[in-house]
Amino acid sequence: MLFGALIWASVVVPPAYYLSENTGISSRRRTLLLTSIGVVYALLGSYAGWMSEPLHADDKYRDELVGSFNQVVAALVAGFMLLPLVCGWQSSEKRFAYPRLFELAWRNGLLSASVAGITGLFWTVLFAGAMLMKSLGLNFVMDILQEPLFIFPVTGTVVGAVFVQGHARAELLVNLRHYWLTLNTWLLPLLLFFGVMWVVALPMTGLAPLFKTNSAALMLLWFSALAVYFINCANQDGAAVPVYPRWLGSLLGWAWLTLILVTGVTGWAVALRIQQYGLSEDRVWAAFI
Repeated sequence: MLFGALIWASVVVPPAYYLSENTGISSRRRTLLLTSIGVVYALLGSYAGWMSEPLHADDKYRDELVGSFNQVVAALVAGFMLLPLVCGWQSSEKRFAYPRLFELAWRNGLLSASVAGITGLFWTVLFAGAMLMKSLGLNFVMDILQEPLFIFPVTGTVVGAVFVQGHARAELLVNLRHYWLTLNTWLLPLLLFFGVMWVVALPMTGLAPLFKTNSAALMLLWFSALAVYFINCANQDGAAVPVYPRWLGSLLGWAWLTLILVTGVTGWAVALRIQQYGLSEDRVWAAFI
């Protein structure tokens, strides 16, 4: 339990520190935010460690020492959502401003992606050099790279350095966001076109072929998630009008109604699966989403 608490807190708190930088909140509010995140995630990590304890004295430890994949993903997503919500709350007006939430969430998303990418490239370079040395029989570099005493401090240093550089060049992230969202905007009509085709074909095919896939809810939920993502790309913070021609924008407004049917069928598929086989962790998450 102590191991899980330490791992979860040490992995989450430093990124939360960097992602809450330059958000305009007071030092007191930021300190309270980081302290609360540290306590909550330490408790979650402790719970994950408790769940990995052997049930009996002669049992072995379970493989998931720091939580299952679903638990880790859900915790990271919740933390990513929590930071912009806390930092974007306007105390004076007692409300959220969506443009502010949009700005913070996309900044943190692109910053996190760049940190992950550069850190991955850094380790790729290290392993490429280690393999080059190993080709001459010099294995000490590869041995060093596999030592935890090297892995953790070096990775932490690189992550921190990239975060700092990202904050120092915030205008580059804004330009990257505009470029990325503009490209993604034109995928929304294509996605909703498939949604309309699915709705039109549904009365002719029925739901039997969909339910036979045994992953109906998963496919429909991913489609809905992509639709929400692309509408976010198209409308952005709501201040600018999407770049579509007027006729296409009008059609997209009607095409969005297909998501009601897609989501309804998703709920039906999840309900049938629960009725047939009972609840599982995946089905609880599917129902929640």
